[in-house]
Amino acid sequence: MNRILKITTTLVITFASFLFSADVWSGYVNLTKDYIVGNGEALQILPGTVIRVAPGFRLIIDGGVLLARGNEFEPIRFTSYEPESTDKDYWGGIEFYNAVQDTSVIDHCIIENIIKTGDYGSVFLRNSIVKITNSEIRNNSAKFGSAVHSVDSYLYMFKNKILDNTVNFLGSAVFISHESNPELANTTILKNLIMGNKSGYIDDYDLTSGGILVFENNVIGSYTLIQENEVIANSCTAAKAAGGIGGGIQIRTQSKYSVDVIGNKIMYNKAGIGGGLAVIFKSDGTYPHNYKNNIVSNNTSVTYSGGVFFDMDYVRNPEAVAFTNNNIINNLNLDPEIGSGGYFIKFSSDLGNYIKVVNSIAWGNYMSGKSDDFNSNPSVYPGAYVSYSNTTNYIEGRGNISLPSLFYRKTAYYGADPYENYLRGDFHLSLESPCLDAGDPDMISYEPDETKVNIGAYGNTNEATTTVLTIVPYEYNLSVYVPQGRTFKLDCSENSKQINIDQLVVEDGGQIFIKTSPYSSDPNIYINQLRTNGRKIGDLYTTKIQRMTAATQEEPPVSYNIINVIDLNCSGAQFNNMALSVIAPDRESILTDSHVFIDEYNASLTGINLDTDSAYVENNIVDNFGIGIYYGPLSKGSKAALRSARITNNTISFDASASNKETKAKGIVVESSKADVENNTVINPNEGIEASYASSGRITNNTVSFDGSASNKAGTNKKAIHIFGGADYEVDHNKIYCDDELTAAISGIEVHDSGINCHYNIIRFGSYGTADHDRFGFFTQNLSAYPIFINNTVYNSDIGFADYDSAADIKLYNNIFYGPTGSTSVTGTYKNIFLYNNDMNGEINWSAVADEQYNIYDNPQFQSSKVNDFYLWGESKCIDAGRFEPAYHIYGDTFYGTAPDIGAVEFYQESSFYAPQNISCSVSGTTLTISWSAVPDAVSYNIYGSNDPYGTFTFIKDVTGTNWSASTATAKYFYRVTASRDGVKPESGIEDDLAKEVTTAGAVNRKIRIQKKESLK
Repeated sequence: MNRILKITTTLVITFASFLFSADVWSGYVNLTKDYIVGNGEALQILPGTVIRVAPGFRLIIDGGVLLARGNEFEPIRFTSYEPESTDKDYWGGIEFYNAVQDTSVIDHCIIENIIKTGDYGSVFLRNSIVKITNSEIRNNSAKFGSAVHSVDSYLYMFKNKILDNTVNFLGSAVFISHESNPELANTTILKNLIMGNKSGYIDDYDLTSGGILVFENNVIGSYTLIQENEVIANSCTAAKAAGGIGGGIQIRTQSKYSVDVIGNKIMYNKAGIGGGLAVIFKSDGTYPHNYKNNIVSNNTSVTYSGGVFFDMDYVRNPEAVAFTNNNIINNLNLDPEIGSGGYFIKFSSDLGNYIKVVNSIAWGNYMSGKSDDFNSNPSVYPGAYVSYSNTTNYIEGRGNISLPSLFYRKTAYYGADPYENYLRGDFHLSLESPCLDAGDPDMISYEPDETKVNIGAYGNTNEATTTVLTIVPYEYNLSVYVPQGRTFKLDCSENSKQINIDQLVVEDGGQIFIKTSPYSSDPNIYINQLRTNGRKIGDLYTTKIQRMTAATQEEPPVSYNIINVIDLNCSGAQFNNMALSVIAPDRESILTDSHVFIDEYNASLTGINLDTDSAYVENNIVDNFGIGIYYGPLSKGSKAALRSARITNNTISFDASASNKETKAKGIVVESSKADVENNTVINPNEGIEASYASSGRITNNTVSFDGSASNKAGTNKKAIHIFGGADYEVDHNKIYCDDELTAAISGIEVHDSGINCHYNIIRFGSYGTADHDRFGFFTQNLSAYPIFINNTVYNSDIGFADYDSAADIKLYNNIFYGPTGSTSVTGTYKNIFLYNNDMNGEINWSAVADEQYNIYDNPQFQSSKVNDFYLWGESKCIDAGRFEPAYHIYGDTFYGTAPDIGAVEFYQESSFYAPQNISCSVSGTTLTISWSAVPDAVSYNIYGSNDPYGTFTFIKDVTGTNWSASTATAKYFYRVTASRDGVKPESGIEDDLAKEVTTAGAVNRKIRIQKKESLK
């Protein structure tokens, strides 16, 4: 084993029936050679460890075991050794060979910045057993599996994020190859997000995919399960050719093995053939294949099939391949002559071996502008293989229909912003969908209501929409109680007046559909008391309150409802095409773990509109409203001074279409109230968070992002955080990311006529290169007294900080303003800016600077701004270069070392300092020699002695080496050895040989753990 770093400790651990010697890594580990874990050895990596690997070198598990177990708050990070400012910001990856003595574990890890020049993937397995769970593998490049490449191995992948990786030869983001060893050829890929991966160069079109490629080569009995994954916006298209096969998933077999592809969302992918899913058989027979409950939507191909492509070759048992209860929707084939928009199958005309498509929805698929759901080669009428399905154009055959499917949420071909649009899509069937109970009557039903199987992706699952329901005719001011697991339909279709409900209670697992009248133009529903007792499980909500989609009647004048509530206490509820409004100044409103949305963006609507004495709004998703969440006075009787709210962990997003975003698009608005706005995510707004008119509180740990699509509005300036009108806020630890290249002016944090205390924020702009665009980190005007901006990072701005007309002195301490050549770091109209201990590379308007001290003008050396990681490199001049301010800096909490660092992310390395290990004694003649292993960071070692092992040990000598000798001529004597960092002789009387003196002076290699977590998310 190459041991090229210092190991924290050495111990013996038993795994199953094998005995390993185990190395344990913690803190900050640098690898400058290949590190090999051989047979009988184990490497354990503790939570929070950062492993930096020099260019081209690898971590190799060759017969041993890797146990890299981080946790949600302290992930383990594998990254490059060089900072991004060099051309060597990469390393060689992780490789497993014959690692079968026990299961290797990669859990809660981040694996990034790999460039694999050899013939393997970034994380490579051969004949090994590996579990990869809860981890993020991002921004890697390899010849084969850009993220994971598994050959003849047992691989279990669960709840990982596989993001923005690149294949440079052939393969895909996750490349599974079964070649020669059936004993380990077992793969499970379950509940992962695989998004934004691509093929940089396509050498073999057949063996190149975007998201997942499973290639089985003459291995009988192998098995692959691909279930409940989100395979989104991956690409394997070529610049001058058709490109690869299967933008989302490709299954390719040359012999006999089993595959289950179940319950996946395969959306917005691109390929030469089979934009979503491609299955290629190269054999005369096959073991069972099941393709069921998948959503294949909004994918694009160059030819053959935008959605699903099957090549059956000479398979003689096509009945072994099941294709049931799938959705093939809104896919596009760019070829005007060859293939299909939705589903295309190649088969043998001699064998007639096409497979059956049953209980599926194929709708809105196009072939170069022409509606086309099904096609085949040789050409055969789809009714020969399509049954009990709902299609755009009617297919004459058993059980087929052609009617609008009526999903919970209408879908369309968006083309841009795939992830945000994917999050909005909901393909559950409405209560009046014609696809309910319309599936194959001979198929065994596993649906909760035990009725006939539904058509569509949720048919024959526990998420199937029920047709067993209770109908409640509407009466004025009635009360409705929906028990657990029951479905109610409130029929208001004959009511042309206002809908008034006294009490509505929906228990966990219950749902109520409200059927409104086609004659009423009033969207309001008035409820005195609204209670739901549901839960959010993944992306599902166990209670539902929703407007019903009309199947046979004319749509009402408005396609949404506003629920006006006095007493709101809801959890785990989905409000479909509904907005919530609460006016109850003397009450508390509670809304948690819920989803509030409408189909089409509406600038005049607010998703959650609150006028209450107090409010608790947590863990909700709100999208497509003019304002996502509003907290402020709506009625004249409100007493703003007494109001307070906590708005936390919500996600607010907006449709990216230019035609739909010409107005508000504000995420969270607080007005004339006290509110803490914490840990929210706002996606693609005009204004992320707005606070105004004497409001106050804290805006902290929020993320606001602006996408880079052409759909963003020109002419409307954007602001991530906007404070004005006499508000007073503490603004800290927010993250603002902007990739918008078109909007004329964007401000990270903008403040007018208000007070602000601003610290530890990150503002990052993407590259745009347009001279007439302005990107402001901070834009302020007429600030109130004592404003301070301390320990913020502004990257790639045109102007880091701009102030106009503020009479108050402005403190800019410990900030990084690092941008492109020709940018401005600081400017203003008055001489009132105090620049202390900042790192700046742009121009400075010195006429606005009242005083300046200890500023530096150097590359801050971020670890990787391309993945929004502004963690400092160990050699950064920003480390220990900040100004100490007692109100913000606490040693051991917000800073370590001799001084705070400059920027929003403090650098701290946990010391690997520990007691001397491997102490041994040897005697030669009358000389006793004590030896020990070197301790990292130790300057000297202290020897203590005593004639009583339980008595007081007195100091004898300090030595700089790792051994010490004494005479054995005296009586029996006991010794202890301790390590010292600073070489200062400690006082005598140390009682514990594990004691160690830790001082701040002279401490080395620092990194703050709490800030590291912020950076690594």
